[in-house]
Amino acid sequence: MSTPTEIFAGIDVSKDHLDLALSQGTKSWQFANSPEGIDALAEFLEEHEPELIVLEATGGYEQLAFHQLRQLFPVAIVNPRRVRSFARAKGLLAKTDRIDARNLAHFAKVIQPHPQPPSSKAQQQLAGMVARRRQLHRMITAERNRLRNAHPALHPQLQAHIDWLRRALKDLDAEIKSLIARDPD
Repeated sequence: MSTPTEIFAGIDVSKDHLDLALSQGTKSWQFANSPEGIDALAEFLEEHEPELIVLEATGGYEQLAFHQLRQLFPVAIVNPRRVRSFARAKGLLAKTDRIDARNLAHFAKVIQPHPQPPSSKAQQQLAGMVARRRQLHRMITAERNRLRNAHPALHPQLQAHIDWLRRALKDLDAEIKSLIARDPD
């Protein structure tokens, strides 16, 4: 467990801003979710020397902060359901960005999840490509469902889009195979 002098940080991430709370104290701070805002956040965190920073996975909005901060600190990205369950176990039902940041800091202190190891540029690229592959699959499924219920006059347009999406998926699969062949790690 942690000693009283150890500081843990929790960052609630949204599209436009990052709410920070530290395990010691009840204050919170807000920074822009931009390279400049994250630089200011990192500068602030350097003064406090956190043992661990915890961010919730937010569908990609956390990635910029994660990649910038992990150059200086141990950073863990955690499943939001785990953190929400942790909050409920404490009887914390309210949900605001500041409350979430404080809860993340407490989660970091108590649970101490393992920080993610640095990933290579190729691994980051592969992760993005795999996410895009899932999106293409979802779009194909959605268009196929629309095709079933659409007026026959719309069938050629929908089918053309499905065909285009399938070609994009095939091209992406080839790019993924090529990337893996170039960098087996």
